[in-house]
Amino acid sequence: MTNNRFNEIIESSKKIAIFSHLNPDADALCSSCALKNIIRNNFDEKFVDIFVDGEIGELYDPILRNEVVNPKPYASYDLAVVLDCPNLSRTGKYQEIIKNIPYIINIDHHETNNKFGNLNIVSVKASSTCEIVCIIALAQKLEMNNIIAKELYQGIITDTNCLTSLSLTAKTYQVLSELMKFKFDANLIKEYYFKNNSKEKTMLLSKALQSLRFYHNEKLTTMKIPNEIFTKLGVTFEDTMGLIDNATNIDNTIVSAILIEK
Repeated sequence: MTNNRFNEIIESSKKIAIFSHLNPDADALCSSCALKNIIRNNFDEKFVDIFVDGEIGELYDPILRNEVVNPKPYASYDLAVVLDCPNLSRTGKYQEIIKNIPYIINIDHHETNNKFGNLNIVSVKASSTCEIVCIIALAQKLEMNNIIAKELYQGIITDTNCLTSLSLTAKTYQVLSELMKFKFDANLIKEYYFKNNSKEKTMLLSKALQSLRFYHNEKLTTMKIPNEIFTKLGVTFEDTMGLIDNATNIDNTIVSAILIEK
């Protein structure tokens, strides 16, 4: 997928900046942190910073416990690696920094990706960006450790809604098999993301389902969450994770949208 260009580009760069999308989810954060650790573990004397615009919810505190995100940026970088973004505008305020970096690696799994990088590693067949990062590491024979494997596993498990999405392929299971060779508690991760619903989040689901509307012979469904609901129920944006799956799982539905008021 990448030949040896990925290793060559990393090797020739000293200051590297990793970017992901606004209001990042687990796949965005985990792929960013995992790639940073892969680079640091396999290439000498590399300075690697991670930047994400917008709010990072408390749900992701365990991912970032030993990571630094959004440090004071250097005056210049040799390389930008943009993860999980179909276009540069998704990086928010950091788009201006990226425009001044001479080389961009674009790593993504979205079908709408517009191939904005000098090197584009884009696979719409991948379940997540974490899956692609793992495939790169394996293909380039880059060493991983327990922390990296745990980060990549979290991104895959959350972006596939605990391995229930239609984006899963045989390659996904091969990647998961490689990750499971490392030491981390996979069941604890599943429980943390999918078995810890609070009463407040359950009430949020109830409100979302009450707003469910059907269009075009039930092929299109929408749900909406007014801003006042967050205050009323004491929930956060992170509590909306997974709500959309209740609509996408409806028989005959092809497209689902959840409209969340800021």
